[in-house]
Amino acid sequence: MAKTAVFLPGSIPKETVGNEIRKYPHIEPIFIEQISNNDVKTVAEQLIREKCDLFIARGLQAQMLSEMTRIPVVPLRITAQELGILIKEVCEKLEKHDPSIALIGFSNMYCDVEHFEELFHVRLHRYLLNSMEEIDQVLHDAVKDGMNAIIGGRHSCEKAKAFGLPAFFASGGTEGLSETLNMAEMICELTDTKRNDTAEITAMVENNFNGILQVGKTNLILRANRIMTNILSLDMQDIIGKRIQDLIPGISLRQLHDAIYDGRETFTSMILLNNVSYAVNISPVEVNGEIETAILTFQEGRRIRQLDQELRRDLLARGFVAARTFEKTEWMSLQMKDIRRTARQVAGFQVPVLITGERGVEKKMLAECIHNDSMVRDNSFIEVECASADPDIIRKFLFGESKDQEPSYAELAQDGTLYLKDVDALDKTGQYYLHQLIRGRRYIGTRGMYTSANVRVIASTERDLVDMVEHGLFRSDLYYEMSMVRLDIEPLRNRREDISMYVHSFMNECQKEYDRYVHLTKGAEEMLKGYDWPGNVQQVRSVCHKIVLLCQKRDADELFVRRQLDQSFPVLARNPEGEVITFREKKAIEITQLLQKHQGSREKVAQELGISKTTLWRYMKKYGINS
Repeated sequence: MAKTAVFLPGSIPKETVGNEIRKYPHIEPIFIEQISNNDVKTVAEQLIREKCDLFIARGLQAQMLSEMTRIPVVPLRITAQELGILIKEVCEKLEKHDPSIALIGFSNMYCDVEHFEELFHVRLHRYLLNSMEEIDQVLHDAVKDGMNAIIGGRHSCEKAKAFGLPAFFASGGTEGLSETLNMAEMICELTDTKRNDTAEITAMVENNFNGILQVGKTNLILRANRIMTNILSLDMQDIIGKRIQDLIPGISLRQLHDAIYDGRETFTSMILLNNVSYAVNISPVEVNGEIETAILTFQEGRRIRQLDQELRRDLLARGFVAARTFEKTEWMSLQMKDIRRTARQVAGFQVPVLITGERGVEKKMLAECIHNDSMVRDNSFIEVECASADPDIIRKFLFGESKDQEPSYAELAQDGTLYLKDVDALDKTGQYYLHQLIRGRRYIGTRGMYTSANVRVIASTERDLVDMVEHGLFRSDLYYEMSMVRLDIEPLRNRREDISMYVHSFMNECQKEYDRYVHLTKGAEEMLKGYDWPGNVQQVRSVCHKIVLLCQKRDADELFVRRQLDQSFPVLARNPEGEVITFREKKAIEITQLLQKHQGSREKVAQELGISKTTLWRYMKKYGINS
């Protein structure tokens, strides 16, 4: 039942109201009294403290209650029948044909009087009040407008005497009370239903083992359950009404925006809170076709052991940290954007990642970004180049097979990330140990036994591991374990949108490093963009350094840039005298070989290439080829 307070008008007895209310099962009367206007605020505040659900009142008191609280107020209106009887009574007492009658009061007092003039042969004029201070002016206007009498509340009737106007109290009766209580019953039933639904939802939320937050469009937290207060180590009052990004800095506002504004659900992104990883789901809440809020659930994962400060400083001094992050790395090509999206999606999970691609592509960069987007971003990032030494030596450094050596790389990577570059260079024994490490067992070479391990493995390779598996050069079980998440990076020549991005980035980097400003001409930029970059990103960086360091002018033109490219990655050919000449472009080699074949005849070379002699001459000039 909904707690209801009735502020009685003087015309309806308290007993009548009490008897009527008993007929309504959802109304629980906690107050039925007639009080003065001066006492309304004090009484209402006390009723609010008692958890009142609904107010019933008339006139000024109904308006006062509406202005001071958000609790519903049902006005006690005078019904059409009650008002008609009253108008007929006024007409009889005035003994005047077609009298003019003023209806004075607040908008919540009277019913619709559209057809009353023709029904009762009167002229009605409504004077609506906004406050009691307006009564004198309204009565003055009524006299000026030629009104013969007024119908109004008690205060209006008392004031009307001073203006010489006959006044009739708008009393209302049981019919208006019944209509009002019918409306109140509907509201109280809805209130009961909502309260029951809320109680059920609250019980489900509070008895859920996951943390739950409800967040609105302005990112403010609207609701939280008890588990969530434990997760955040905060009291409820310190959570409700706060911006979610202030309490949970790692939350993705983009995903939250997608849920609330686009209705897009997010399944399981990872976040770290108080050294514990949580899988977060974000679900939009739709009511009547509109999405206003989202529900976030936090499911506890594993506890992340944070390295002590001394060990972290030691690892930092030895370079065992990852520098790059997704926030500072933005690719332009669709292929790399797709890889970035996938990498971020899996970064928070303790699963191995295999990155493939030619030498010089962004394999290490991507591995560092994944580490820094993971739950163990504050722990070690150990990089091992598996092809840098004999497989036996690499295996010993990785897993420790010497009693005198320092902790192995696998041991240093505990609770962090182990990045293995050129993983295909590991021998079969090393591959077996790596397979065990991924499964949570670290081999201790000095003792010939295993211990539990918690290491995130990211591996990269330039080779086709499937082909190596088929030829028995790589363990199939390790390949299947590592390729759970596989990211294949295309060479730079296949994603030319990224070339311009890297050129501008590295040119800016070099100019700041060497304090030299060098401007690339349009032709130079086009040449760099159209170049195939066999050395990929590493070659782009090297060439940009050379341009900034060696350019003698403010502008680096096409000819100067061409020279740096030829020196960066030359392609060899021999002239008829046996001397070695260098060219970068395959087209240059093809032209040189055809000139040799046709003994310098440009006409025959052009004919074989299917181009004009003029175009051939331009190629020869471009590549510096003579006959």
